[in-house]
Amino acid sequence: MAPARILLPVVLFISSCGFAVGQQGQRNAAAPFSVGGTINSAPQGSSGAGGLGLEHFQVASDLKQALSLRVPQDFLRDHLGDYHFKNPNILLKALLHPTYKTRDRKDRKDRHDSFEPLDYVGSFVMDYIVSRYVLMHARNKSQHHMAEVKASVLRQDSLAYFAVKNNFHKFVFVDRPVEKAPLREFADGLRNVQTLGELRFAKKKRSFVYKFFKSVIGAIYVDSDYNADTVEPILLKMIKRDLDLIL
Repeated sequence: MAPARILLPVVLFISSCGFAVGQQGQRNAAAPFSVGGTINSAPQGSSGAGGLGLEHFQVASDLKQALSLRVPQDFLRDHLGDYHFKNPNILLKALLHPTYKTRDRKDRKDRHDSFEPLDYVGSFVMDYIVSRYVLMHARNKSQHHMAEVKASVLRQDSLAYFAVKNNFHKFVFVDRPVEKAPLREFADGLRNVQTLGELRFAKKKRSFVYKFFKSVIGAIYVDSDYNADTVEPILLKMIKRDLDLIL
């Protein structure tokens, strides 16, 4: 029996949110996991990243043109393991703030289009991957310890820290001073912070950039045909060092 088949029931037990989604609209949005980390099948009538409900996970081509959005190749190469997006419009959506270039989309029906649908998808897949990793590698296998470790890594300030350490703040589509200034201040405050444990000494501990960390992970999951095994090495490359320190 494959290790993942043994681990999954316990992973779901220590996980604070499972992947069985209650509402039909959410089932269409995030495909279910199989015991091996991939999905059993794409939703009926879909074909992975090109299937059912994809319009909610990508920027429309005309909006992309109106906002002059370009895929940040440096970001892909340096921080996402050179992952090749089959549909780059999914990544563009993951990096798009709802207020970016407001004037250029004020008369559009999709004027508030943003990263948000991919945000919650990223939450689901990160919860699964981190839970599985903690279960496999934690020295203390008590439910309390494993749940505490997972919560420490997935809380908002930790995800914001991971985002900045991987330069997400340099590639998100944000242009208003009211968002840019606090983001820059947060990133500057983390220059001398080297671990999650040192985060408590940072002057500013929280930033909205944590949402983009989740949305980009969600984008990779959707684009990879809902394959958690594709997401796992990319995510772990960004968080493993700090995760191992608290295991």
